[in-house]
Amino acid sequence: MATGTLAGVPTSQDRGAAPTADRLWLFDFDYTIVDDNSDTWIHRCAPGGQLPSAVRDSYVAPDWIGYMNRVLSHLAGATERTNGGGTGGGVAAAKDKQGDAAAAACVSPDAIRAELEGIPWTHGMRRLLEAIRDSGRSTSNSSSSSSSGAAASQAKAATANGTAAATAGGLAGVNHAAILSDANSLFIPWILDGGGGGGSGSSSHGDQSDDLQAANGAAAAAAADVAAVAAGAAAAAPPQGQGAGRLPPLSPMFTDIITNPAAVEAGAGDAAGNGSSSSGQAAAAVVAAATAAGGGGVIRVYPHHGSAPQCAAPPHACRRCHANLCKREAMRQLLQRRAAAGFTYRQVVYVGDGRNDLCPCLALGPHDVAMPRVGFALQKLLAAAAATTATATAAPATAPARSAAPPATATGPGGGNDDFIYAAAPAAAPLATAAPPPPAKAAAGPDPEPLLAAVVPWRDAFEILAWAVADDRKAAEAAAARAAEAVGLAESAAGLKL
Repeated sequence: MATGTLAGVPTSQDRGAAPTADRLWLFDFDYTIVDDNSDTWIHRCAPGGQLPSAVRDSYVAPDWIGYMNRVLSHLAGATERTNGGGTGGGVAAAKDKQGDAAAAACVSPDAIRAELEGIPWTHGMRRLLEAIRDSGRSTSNSSSSSSSGAAASQAKAATANGTAAATAGGLAGVNHAAILSDANSLFIPWILDGGGGGGSGSSSHGDQSDDLQAANGAAAAAAADVAAVAAGAAAAAPPQGQGAGRLPPLSPMFTDIITNPAAVEAGAGDAAGNGSSSSGQAAAAVVAAATAAGGGGVIRVYPHHGSAPQCAAPPHACRRCHANLCKREAMRQLLQRRAAAGFTYRQVVYVGDGRNDLCPCLALGPHDVAMPRVGFALQKLLAAAAATTATATAAPATAPARSAAPPATATGPGGGNDDFIYAAAPAAAPLATAAPPPPAKAAAGPDPEPLLAAVVPWRDAFEILAWAVADDRKAAEAAAARAAEAVGLAESAAGLKL
């Protein structure tokens, strides 16, 4: 992260030191890593493949955690249980008014996990995650030399390394990744480690490269980069499905999986785990413990931010986000932990789709990148923020490079993304109610914030990877130019001494 945009985060520039790694990738999960909503995907586990309307339609904004616990209790055949994990607290679980369907549910956590392993992945996402995971494995950490010959050698090496990585369709330097998601700590590793995403190894990009080039000017990938990445992925991709063997788990590649804690609790309500684990192995151990205790258990979800002992962090004060999770606060804490571990980054790249991804994107610095999925809410929100920023700073000339995104005319397929959860003002507000005075209304909402990060929209993960490859090449060429300039200055200084 290039600036001190997030208060309390010691960036490399603040300390006057060079970054210790290239990029930190921050991913949303639903409709970003996977191409659906994991919370609603599990509805397929219900008898007949759908929930009774009394459960399905019981969501009351903004308590999505409470809604999820009603769904999970119904699937476990425990609809009489109360919502102890929701942000609203004490909300009675809905009864099935259309017969004793609850008793027929009795879906075990293992059955839910098996269903989640079939959720579709976003096209090319496994290839992108593998490229991030594999980056930096051959990076040299040799000490620098002050001789002009060594500087020239380093200049050539920098260009060669960037070019070689681009040719192979991989990423240069050291890249790390984390997940910031409003899903939960069981579903995410179950999906990441379930062997999915193997059928998205090839792509036909054609005219999509034109949109990508328009998205971020010189930083966007050329059509040749897109073709090279897609061709390399196609060569390495296994056949669709898992018939050729289960693909390796991906949860271990993430430094952090920041989400709502979840646990499998025994049928009588005793906790089988605290739900704070973020690895696939830990999640599997929770399920095994609950199953051994008798019965399949009931999955319970708790807010990430909250005062309950199961919550992962204390309550936040952000007026932009729902009470259960502020991704900006989670990102700030993450960057602090990474800095304490010795890692600062040349660039933070945030990849997301929904309304709750806006808050962290507005905290990114001018060297960072916000990557909204085309056609989803985040793209439109960032375009509006960019327009506001351009107007406020009286610098319209810089706006095209920041938001050259195609117009967002939709909010996702069938409105199935988090717009349902993060809807704007409820439409049911009575029209006859007197509006609050303008000053009070202004004070209730979040203050406008400038958008400092570059914006690069994407349609599939191959476009993200192609952009990163092109950006790596650009960075390598800039580093080589700086090294060559240093060589020239050193040689000139030596000549003056003669």
